Amino acid sequence: MASYAITISPRLDPYHSPSFIHNGNIPLIRKFLNKFSNHYCLYPEFDDNNRLHYHGIINIKDMIKFRHIKWRMDSTLGYTKITKFKTFKDKLRYLAYSMKQWPENQEYFTEPVIYKSLRRRKKIIQQCHDNKI
Repeated sequence: MASYAITISPRLDPYHSPSFIHNGNIPLIRKFLNKFSNHYCLYPEFDDNNRLHYHGIINIKDMIKFRHIKWRMDSTLGYTKITKFKTFKDKLRYLAYSMKQWPENQEYFTEPVIYKSLRRRKKIIQQCHDNKI
């Protein structure tokens, strides 16, 4: 399993706040990334034009699935770019780079986008729902 730097740049949406866009993007990002990875962490940040985007690290377990899903991610979320790390030192540098705005943005965004098993979450939600009925 190889580690990659990942950048996701959602489409510009001038009619909604960045936190609204972020909360809407989290389920979509997890849905796509969980199909070919079981380890990732993305941090939201703003570029010079105050546009929301995400930087992070991802381990891709199935590159073929990623190639088949990438076009759907690009058409649904926005532009996606991955770059393979050459050394462990590059990985550490990129992780620090990904987190550069996190202390400032932490109060607006509740958490970074971290891997969570959607299948397990659905099962727990279904069990809670069954117990109430």
